[in-house]
Amino acid sequence: SSRAHERSRVMHASSSASSPSMEFLKFANHEVIQELMTCTVDELERRALEVEQKLSLVEARSIDEHAKECENLIALKTDVDACEEILQSMELELGAFADDLGKISSEIRGLQTQSEALKVKAMNRHAAERALGSVIENLTVDPLMIQTLVNGAVEDEDYSRRATELAQKLDVIDNLRRPNARGGATTVLAASDVAPELERLRVKTCEK
Repeated sequence: SSRAHERSRVMHASSSASSPSMEFLKFANHEVIQELMTCTVDELERRALEVEQKLSLVEARSIDEHAKECENLIALKTDVDACEEILQSMELELGAFADDLGKISSEIRGLQTQSEALKVKAMNRHAAERALGSVIENLTVDPLMIQTLVNGAVEDEDYSRRATELAQKLDVIDNLRRPNARGGATTVLAASDVAPELERLRVKTCEK
């Protein structure tokens, strides 16, 4: 028959066209090979053409997908480069911010040092004012004391109290005139101004 003749043509063509016939014979019992063995040359050519067309479609699809992946990779690289630029900019800004914080910290420490110095000065001033106020109070001559010591009677109780007060003021002046006396130039000057008046008052009291 014609089909048997075509089959012999295929077998002859396959045996003459391919040297590794033993490899072909290994798969001779495969159902696909068995099916192909029943096909005519025209059918084989048609199937070969279909396979070739499918391979071309797969190849074209693969090329398109590869092209799209390349585009995606290019876009990804652009994004990565942009991120790197942003990170570099942020790094520079953070570095500048750290420098500013260092300067602010140094200024704060300077202000704290100044504040402590001002606090110490204020405490010293308050202490000096308290000491000076006490000295001024001891050096102040009350007109009523002068009147009592000059015109009052010696046996009067108020006279005795005023005399004791005068003696205390004279002791304060003596202490301020000593070389190692505590107090500044202002207190010494005040003592020098008041001393003559208190000395006259002392002499007047001793005369009674």
